[in-house]
Amino acid sequence: MEKEEIKAFITMFRRARGIDLSSYRENFLFRRLSHRMKLCNLDSLAEYLSRIKKNDEEFNKFLDTLAINVSQFFRDSEVFDYFRKYCLKDIIGRKESGASKTIRIWSAGCAQGQETYSLAIMLKEELVQRKDFFVKIWGTDIDSGILEKAREAKYDLGSLKEVDKRRLDKYFRPLPGGLFQLDAGIKEMARFTRCDLFCEPPLKYVDAIFCRNVMIYFSWKEQDRLFNKFYNTLCSKGYLVIGKVETIRGDLRNKLLPVALSHKIFQKNQEKKIV
Repeated sequence: MEKEEIKAFITMFRRARGIDLSSYRENFLFRRLSHRMKLCNLDSLAEYLSRIKKNDEEFNKFLDTLAINVSQFFRDSEVFDYFRKYCLKDIIGRKESGASKTIRIWSAGCAQGQETYSLAIMLKEELVQRKDFFVKIWGTDIDSGILEKAREAKYDLGSLKEVDKRRLDKYFRPLPGGLFQLDAGIKEMARFTRCDLFCEPPLKYVDAIFCRNVMIYFSWKEQDRLFNKFYNTLCSKGYLVIGKVETIRGDLRNKLLPVALSHKIFQKNQEKKIV
């Protein structure tokens, strides 16, 4: 599989399905395409593209392979603990002294909604005595099939490994077949919509953006482009949370300042404006 073949595939895929894969690293795409082609017993990218055009099931499997839609509730619990103790307290404190009591959070690359609903549970618990606050949480992903699963909010025990018994009993109802249904009140706190990260964000003036373990699939250039987009989407002193293996480079480090580097939590620097 040559580089020119991959570039041609990206162009044809965009025309066929309206999704731009050019932001992904070529070696990442190469591995994912090779994996799917082998499973389909196909020898050429042209054959595989033809399969994707005609077969929605294979198209969704390819998107699953790209996104690696595996997550858990409260994954990396220490990140959630720190965010709640310091960042969320700061957000609430600033809202109390301002005109708006609306908290906006964007879970970008949300997969089946585990992270999005984890944020909803955390906010529900933190604001339990605060009826004057209004919460907007958006989960976005490129995969429409995965978003449908997020809206259903049914999870197996593998997704709930980091959920303690108190929360499990309070927010989840056992179903036949070993699944658990999330509480309707928590479900109502979150909205899910299909969104390519390089398109317009679902919210403006966001208090916090969680985009973890997504950047690693993009080139440095596209990562920088996304970080700039996140900066412009965040409200004054808003927070950005990224994956533990991800990093902010160059001049962006003056725009997004580390709050807790070990947890990869950053805050918008209002002194640095993007023109």
